[in-house]
Amino acid sequence: AYARLASIFGPSAQIARISADDFCILLPFDGKGLVAEDYALKAIDLLSAPFQLEEGEIRLEPSIGIALLPRDASDVETAHRVAGLALRAAKDRNGAQYDFFSPPLNERVQMEMLTETLLRTALKTRQLTLHYQPQVCPANGQLVGLEALIRWPSEKRQFIPPSEFIPVAEKTGLILELGQFVLDEACKQAAHWRREGFEFGQVSVNVSPIQFRRGNFANIVRQTLSAYDLPAHLVCLEVTENVFLDTGEQLILDILSELQTIGVQMSLDDFGSGYSSLSYLHRLPFQELKIDRAFLSGADQHPQKARLFKGIVGLGRSLGLRIIAEGAETAGEYALAAAHNCDGLQGFFCTPAIPADEVASRLAAFHRSLDEAAGNCLGEGERKLRA
Repeated sequence: AYARLASIFGPSAQIARISADDFCILLPFDGKGLVAEDYALKAIDLLSAPFQLEEGEIRLEPSIGIALLPRDASDVETAHRVAGLALRAAKDRNGAQYDFFSPPLNERVQMEMLTETLLRTALKTRQLTLHYQPQVCPANGQLVGLEALIRWPSEKRQFIPPSEFIPVAEKTGLILELGQFVLDEACKQAAHWRREGFEFGQVSVNVSPIQFRRGNFANIVRQTLSAYDLPAHLVCLEVTENVFLDTGEQLILDILSELQTIGVQMSLDDFGSGYSSLSYLHRLPFQELKIDRAFLSGADQHPQKARLFKGIVGLGRSLGLRIIAEGAETAGEYALAAAHNCDGLQGFFCTPAIPADEVASRLAAFHRSLDEAAGNCLGEGERKLRA
């Protein structure tokens, strides 16, 4: 790698290897970054070419962070830090990439670091909590399950959105501790509902690909169920299609098979939003398919979109999967899911995610609204007959 870099940057550059696979390069430039960008592209192209070794062929995926001096830093320590921030940004974009340091990048990284610190504290002091979004059968409005969703209360706003802290948790490894917290709390709540005689169907827990691929994940699930004396079939683990990226299918199959042996339900979440390879659906032991909200949103108003939704439901049905539709926000979307016999539906039309102690009352209110709507439809029908 050093020889290739030297051939690109020439004798005017100072090249130093600062760790196993990190190099630092000091290069005179035009002050506008044009030379630096040109050299970065050349370096990515040359370093991406395979290396031929006695043991075989090796391919690299280089990432490059660029700091322009003295604009970005006036001393060695700051220069190293800001170039490192640019390198981190390049790595976050996946693949062979380069990135320049910029003040907004610095602000974003500083915010991520602050979020990480606060999240660690929130986990230690148990500031986090779970809300539950009911999944109802659209045919009769009865509860078939609840999805456990993490919530982080904030003094300045009601909650810090998961979209702000979940990516940070995944990047820093905190997702393992966060995932364990959610699994533990959800199982504890499910065990409480069971003792109280509340029929909740099943509790669904989202599992990060990082958490799922961990070698002892199945054992963690088994131990958590045992700790709360909770039957495995009352828990459903949701994984997204991202779990298949950069992971061998056999490894995924082995993990799923072990979880199936435990007896927990398995759900493929957000189906259709990402990888969407149909080849694995008939081979992997899922019991449930969750259709991404993009396919239901507005489908009652657009015939072609409604046909697509119907086709996805039919696909899942043909594979013997339970079908849950996400994101119902209107009466029309609810009716469409009912018309196509979805097993479950969740969304704001039914109820948003709510604290555990509000589930029963919110469901009762939802059932009353359905009864009122049915009564209004019946009354309208009678008026038309009399007319």
